[in-house]
Amino acid sequence: MASYALLARLLAEGAEFKWKTSRGPKPPPPPPPPGVTFYVKLAAVGCAIGAGLGVYAYITYRRKLREHRLRRMSSAPHEPIIDTNRLAALEAGAGGKFRVLVSPDLGAAEGYAPHMSVLWVEVPRGSRTRTLVNEEQATVYYILRGYGIVARDDEPADIKAGDTVIVRPGSRHSLQPLSSDALVFLQIASPALDATEHEDRLVKALPRRDSMLASFARIAGTQNGARLERAASDLQESYSKIIASYIGVQ
Repeated sequence: MASYALLARLLAEGAEFKWKTSRGPKPPPPPPPPGVTFYVKLAAVGCAIGAGLGVYAYITYRRKLREHRLRRMSSAPHEPIIDTNRLAALEAGAGGKFRVLVSPDLGAAEGYAPHMSVLWVEVPRGSRTRTLVNEEQATVYYILRGYGIVARDDEPADIKAGDTVIVRPGSRHSLQPLSSDALVFLQIASPALDATEHEDRLVKALPRRDSMLASFARIAGTQNGARLERAASDLQESYSKIIASYIGVQ
């Protein structure tokens, strides 16, 4: 109570009070010595000059290295001409064959290429290539002889001699002949494919009519086997007429 009475008396006498509501501005920091600022600026200019020289040296080195590689490649002897007929034909399965024309696996022999592979492939009638998926390679197929169907990600398209088919990496694809002759094409891939994976595995035979009927009979049982066989035979005749008309148009 005494403090309140003292405050009331001072106010009655006209005393002035200044309430401090915030802190005042901080005093500015002392200026650095004159020599420090000069050295900091000098170091910044030196770093900028060093970075510029480094970029210039890198660009110059890359250009000189590229020119050196080009001179070395131009002075090296060319690869010999490849006689495709003299190359051994490897079994691709189901009567199919393939020849390795260009591959890094051949080393310094004929057909050496460090970053690509070229295969000559023959797929006989009544078979097709297995479903291929090249995760890292872009593949190009050039049709040399025959005609048929190519399926890329379950999207079929007609192909014939002289056509070029481009398959992007990671796409599921297969080729199947429809002509009376075999389907012959070149498979070009970059980066190179491992050609050893195609031995006895590249081509697979299509199911034959007799084996399909036997499978239907086993599934349906002996009681309905005859009726199912007649239905399958009628369906086979229908498909044969469609394929024959298609071949006639082609």
